[in-house]
Amino acid sequence: TVFGIEMFIPLEKRHAILALLCLVTAFGVIALDLQFPVRMVFGAVLSPSPRSPMWWMGVFYGVYLVFLIIEVLSMFTGRWRLHRIACVLSSITAIVAPTTLGAVFGVLASRPYWHGAFTPPAMVAAALLSGTALLGIVFYCVYRFRLAGYERAGTIAIPAIRLLLTIIVAVTVLVVAWDTAWGLYGNVPGLSDATAAILVGPLALPFWIFRVLLGLVVPLVLLVLPRTRTPAGLFAASCLAFVGLFADRAI
Repeated sequence: TVFGIEMFIPLEKRHAILALLCLVTAFGVIALDLQFPVRMVFGAVLSPSPRSPMWWMGVFYGVYLVFLIIEVLSMFTGRWRLHRIACVLSSITAIVAPTTLGAVFGVLASRPYWHGAFTPPAMVAAALLSGTALLGIVFYCVYRFRLAGYERAGTIAIPAIRLLLTIIVAVTVLVVAWDTAWGLYGNVPGLSDATAAILVGPLALPFWIFRVLLGLVVPLVLLVLPRTRTPAGLFAASCLAFVGLFADRAI
């Protein structure tokens, strides 16, 4: 919709609704961790803190939620001019918001592994990877169980998502490689020891097996090999990408 690709327009409803559901769920998880979540809302508005990356993270994710709601409502009410504007604005904030999340971790010197120059790009790459993998799972189910629009899912959505997922997995491999190199040879105190603990230390097994092998290498192979360039192959690659993402957060 943002770039005017007409072939994707019939598929947009599921994309937008999934984005809105994921964001609302994320806010719900955060609210469950807070004793008085309403105070956070009033505190961010009545007592802003522009010097805090966490405040900016809340602002951008809150704005992103508003834009997504407008995008979905305008899509179902036929207000296409408003819808196009909301799509552009929500896409911009969807990129900016994860970088602020990366900044939250990047300024915490007490967490050396997350204190690096590649933390914000890694967050954006993870967001793109998880979103595309989720679309791969959903549209495989649409195609497999013959849900509404399964013809377009088989001929348009699945090939397009497969291409996007291939590109994003490859980009994520590069980001992880550069992030690791920065961790080993950068000048942030404690970062080299933290990175070594993940590469050859007590966290090496989940990193190499779940994060690298199952989360990046195998999905890339499934997406590239002709024999596995099928809806089922896309589904398997998408699920394994989530395995790698969960392993990355768990480590």
